[in-house]
Amino acid sequence: MSQDSFASAPTPRVRFAPSPTGFLHVGSARTFIFNWLFARHNDGTMVLRLDDTDVERNTEASVQSIFEGLRWLGLSWDEEYKQSERLALHRSAAHAIFEKGLAYRDFTPAHAAVGEASSAQGAWLFNPGTRELSREESDRHAAAGEPFALRYRVPRGQGRTLSFVDAVYGEQSKSADEVEDFALLRSDGMPTYHLASCVDDADLHISHIIRGQDHLTNTFKHLLIFEGLSVEPPPVCAFTAACRARWHQALETPPRPRRQRHHLSRRRLPAGGVHQLPVPARLVTQERP
Repeated sequence: MSQDSFASAPTPRVRFAPSPTGFLHVGSARTFIFNWLFARHNDGTMVLRLDDTDVERNTEASVQSIFEGLRWLGLSWDEEYKQSERLALHRSAAHAIFEKGLAYRDFTPAHAAVGEASSAQGAWLFNPGTRELSREESDRHAAAGEPFALRYRVPRGQGRTLSFVDAVYGEQSKSADEVEDFALLRSDGMPTYHLASCVDDADLHISHIIRGQDHLTNTFKHLLIFEGLSVEPPPVCAFTAACRARWHQALETPPRPRRQRHHLSRRRLPAGGVHQLPVPARLVTQERP
């Protein structure tokens, strides 16, 4: 993935994929706008995809906040999807990765609470004894009804380096030995963010991934998933606060928003929404190099 490929790919398809677990905020709105600008400037397709697989935290109020906030900004999209309606596709992809030997069942009790919490401290990579379990023994445990998470078998001890070129940050690399065996499916059979996001990006033919800086480190895991799916990963761009244009001031988040349930701003935008803001309009209409 090179910076040249990010700029030169024909007819882009980009996506904004919020999780409806909270109100739409200024950072999410900015992510949509960057994708929207890129799509509209290049006569591409803007996809709105709700990443709503976290059933315990999703709320209808959050869903409405996303739609109301984007419409209040005068933004539009061309296609709309919900990940919760695509679960069969996600599970099929996880099974395919498992059948290739690139994933394994982890029967460790309370795997999510222990694994993810320890991973944040940089200590946990995998649960001992789980990677080495034979396929026959794994099948026997599964047939007995024992709950398990499906984890990606990250290559270890091979001196492998995962790398990609971010259109903002440049070349990024990390040793595969430092990446934990992340979950693809939870013990309840629900796909994780990492799996669902990559499967949907591939299936929906997303050509460019434009997202916030906080997702930069996730890309190393996603490279492995795309590899497991035998799919070429799209070029990526991680924008930061330094990329904010002057019009961002119109979206400042107030300390205690009262009227705007989506927590975007108390300031009034022009009647035409973001279309009337000078910088985005110029970016959409200016000639391509």
